[in-house]
Amino acid sequence: MYSVRMMLMGGLVFVSAASILIRLSSADPLVIAAYRMGIASAIMVTATTLRNEWPPLRSLARRDAALMIVAGIALGIHFATWISSLFYTSVAVSVIVVNSSPLIVLVLSMVLLKEGISRKGSVGLMCALLGGAVIVLNEAIVRLSIQGVTLAFCGALGVALYLVIGRHVRRSVGTLPYVSIVYLISFLFIVALPLALGYPMTGYPLADYVIFFLLAAGPSCLGHTAYNYALKYLPAPTVSATIVAEPIGASFLAWIVLGEVPTMLVIGGGALVLIGIGLVLDVL
Repeated sequence: MYSVRMMLMGGLVFVSAASILIRLSSADPLVIAAYRMGIASAIMVTATTLRNEWPPLRSLARRDAALMIVAGIALGIHFATWISSLFYTSVAVSVIVVNSSPLIVLVLSMVLLKEGISRKGSVGLMCALLGGAVIVLNEAIVRLSIQGVTLAFCGALGVALYLVIGRHVRRSVGTLPYVSIVYLISFLFIVALPLALGYPMTGYPLADYVIFFLLAAGPSCLGHTAYNYALKYLPAPTVSATIVAEPIGASFLAWIVLGEVPTMLVIGGGALVLIGIGLVLDVL
């Protein structure tokens, strides 16, 4: 179990750098998302083929196959909306909101699995909601728009559903074939968006293509694949909780690389959100 937790921490390091790489790109957010998942799915499909891990999928239950399709679409929604949010708000706000997924995972468990919640969990939810309200207030005052927060929250919904489904399906499907299929479905979902909107998919500077590759190889293939591996051994809320540490690393990198200094409202609201998540996870 120690090795699983270390893999989770390694994945966190790669994922924390994603928002900075995205902001350094000159491409449209949907194009970035499409390239990221396209390259990532190609890498994972190749790895699965070389290791000959496709045969077990022949006995995959139809229900699990359908859930993998839903997981791929959910992951596609996550990347399309979250990457877009980074161009409408600060890195700190975006990653704090999108990483509120443990709260959504808890709510989904309550609704879908009819699980109860303790008083401490209820306090945690209220604390996180208050922190979220403070962040929304900051956006309304500083940016006169909550579009970035809304997009990031949609990204949180997508990744929460992706994690919950992954926890179930990963009990019977290997990491590589599961990730390969889900990433491929995610790519097919995302790439349809810029194509339908008429966005150019080629003609970008070399630096952008390097960023696309780094996003795919680092955060997706190494980062998110580590999360998927951990889902076979750890509960979805535990894996999702590890991702909560991303705002700290990403905000620090944004300060160093992009010169973004969070406002006091963002710092205060973000602290409330993270404290709330901590209270919720403490009772799971």
